[in-house]
Amino acid sequence: MPYQSLDGLAQIATSLKNDPNFLGFQVHEWGNSPIHDYERVHELILSNDEPFDAAHFARFEGRIDRPFFSAGDFNTYRDIFRELESLDDVERYLEQYFQKYVTLASGQILSVTGFGQLHHAALRLGAKNVMPEIGNQVPLTALQIAFARGAAREYGKPFGAYYEPWGGSPMGGYCALSFSPWAPGTPDLTQLSGFNLGPKFGSSRSLQRRLLYFSWLSGAAFFAEEWGAECCFSNWDDYPLTEYGAIVKEFVTVNRRFPRPTPITPAALVMPPDAFGIDIRYVAGATDNVWRLAPPDLFHIRLRSFARSFYAPQPRIPGEDSRNLTPSPWIGCFDVLSADAPDALLKRYPLLIYFDQKQAAESGLTKDRGLVFEDTPEFVAECISRLQTRLPFLVTGRVGCIQSRGDERCLVGVFNNLGISKTVENGEIADSSATQEVVVSGDCHGLEPIYGSEYILNSGPSEVRLNIPAGQLALLSFPDSTKKEG
Repeated sequence: MPYQSLDGLAQIATSLKNDPNFLGFQVHEWGNSPIHDYERVHELILSNDEPFDAAHFARFEGRIDRPFFSAGDFNTYRDIFRELESLDDVERYLEQYFQKYVTLASGQILSVTGFGQLHHAALRLGAKNVMPEIGNQVPLTALQIAFARGAAREYGKPFGAYYEPWGGSPMGGYCALSFSPWAPGTPDLTQLSGFNLGPKFGSSRSLQRRLLYFSWLSGAAFFAEEWGAECCFSNWDDYPLTEYGAIVKEFVTVNRRFPRPTPITPAALVMPPDAFGIDIRYVAGATDNVWRLAPPDLFHIRLRSFARSFYAPQPRIPGEDSRNLTPSPWIGCFDVLSADAPDALLKRYPLLIYFDQKQAAESGLTKDRGLVFEDTPEFVAECISRLQTRLPFLVTGRVGCIQSRGDERCLVGVFNNLGISKTVENGEIADSSATQEVVVSGDCHGLEPIYGSEYILNSGPSEVRLNIPAGQLALLSFPDSTKKEG
């Protein structure tokens, strides 16, 4: 979106600073938008042999139609713009960019990133709260949440999730209305920056449902939506719910029956001391550069290998959403911590996984609690064996899973993330051959299905068998055996 003036923000921030209901001013995609502006400076100014100064920048400020600068004005970049020739250059550029907004808003910033996992850096730099942007465009949703949840735990904060409904084929944005306050003066809004908008466009509604439930089971304390009002209601006279809005209502109806779940995360990935953040596009195998500009460092390379083994990355296919939540039962098992995580937090995890041999040696951990990542079948087998012993239930099948506790119940969310395509011509189509057979093993006495009971084939004291169709989920509830007397 076009950058707009933030004059007066400091005064508003001061008045809201002590409001417990104020999560912060959202700084959106700050791991991505400043990179776009860097590229636009080159394209619009420097490539024409023009100087980088206020006069040449001003031609593109305040515009609604492209070309415009989306993440700042000249004053934003005047003292941080430089040629970005290395990964360190890019990271310092992003750090200085974000610090400007933290300072401007007296720390009242809600940091939102999608492709960039920068939540630890955001809180270190003084942000008030963090939430990852999840949806069809960004791969490896569970790893996004693992970074945000780990950072939030490290800083004693809640975290949220931000859903954006773009996607589908051709790529577009879901919008139930013919107008939006995001585009003033456009009464018939059918396109934005060259992308189509309307009820036919955007990602699948089954993805929306899966991401809502997965975020909640992952411990998210709040949830926001991109263009939420334009998606939930088909008009602003009497606010009838759309299909999108009906899914939100269904989700709220279910989750209000429980306190916020506490996810069961038996392992933490510990970042190396010099790690600023991660470009998840590279980790998912979607690009060979980091931040589109720099070659990867060793941590990026090793984390890509780790994700390949435990998160089952899927290729990007237009109209499909299997690369978001992915078909691995281990995707809910991990948090990501910085190298500065306090000992009290580290002790909460039965297993710590390091990516730096020296760092692991200096941690003083014995092998029963700490492992150093190796891209070998032996490491994968050892790690999975340790995860299995720390989870209440074993889930087998090509499905995503997260296990949580809440209200003296164990909650097991099982997600079939395969077999959905969404096109403008055909709508959302589920591939019947993508139905997944799933077995949940453990103490299965007292099963109470919360969602997806129709997918249960049979249940007994030690296992539940399910057939989950493409794009669907099952949410099972069991008595928490750790709460039993004696």
